[in-house]
Amino acid sequence: MGIQLRIVAIGQARMGSTRLPGKTMIPLLGKPLIQHVIERVQKCSRVDEIVIATTTNPEDDQIERFGKKLGVSVFRGSQRDVLERFCKAAERHRADHIVRFTCDDPLIDPANFDDMIFAQIRVGADLTYTKDMPWGTGPGNCVISAKSLKQSCRDSVGKEPRYREHADEYILDHPEAFKIQALECDPDLKRDYRLTVDTPEDLRFMTRIYERLYRGGEIVDLREAVRLLDSDPSFRERG
Repeated sequence: MGIQLRIVAIGQARMGSTRLPGKTMIPLLGKPLIQHVIERVQKCSRVDEIVIATTTNPEDDQIERFGKKLGVSVFRGSQRDVLERFCKAAERHRADHIVRFTCDDPLIDPANFDDMIFAQIRVGADLTYTKDMPWGTGPGNCVISAKSLKQSCRDSVGKEPRYREHADEYILDHPEAFKIQALECDPDLKRDYRLTVDTPEDLRFMTRIYERLYRGGEIVDLREAVRLLDSDPSFRERG
């Protein structure tokens, strides 16, 4: 599979978040948020290359610098047209399939990414995602064939603006045109917990999880985080 099909993980990141400005580079226990996310993707056995897809805005220069410091590739494109940014990044890096992720989800599961890649290739799907994962670890993280990504970029021109704001939305809205595969979530992970960082409250919540579970050299296991939240309802309180 690694010889014939090239798998490129592409993560979108920018400094211009309105709810939590600069969140991509905000420290989480001493490391920028983006670094925690990249270290998780690096644990995927089926990913050939990691690319950070950011914008051409000058404020995102620091994302490019930090990405290079981490040793990953960086692609810069349109701020508003995220779909085009992904499509051009996939083309630049010769992807057969891309793994789409965002750089504000520090509990994404590398094993789940590998499962989706394997399932995508096995059945020849255009897009594969996993149902019922905690928010910030699930459906927004998916595998898309480069061919389908290019088709969606072409076919969505002049249609609803939201199709250009997300790499997967046009495909998901047109199942008649694309082969979409939804994997069943591991029952141990099937929760409605919010595990993304998009607001100051999210950051405080994630910091509490990391303070309890992060051991420095190893990533925080998603299953361990879920068990922590299951075992202590008071821990789930936000604010």
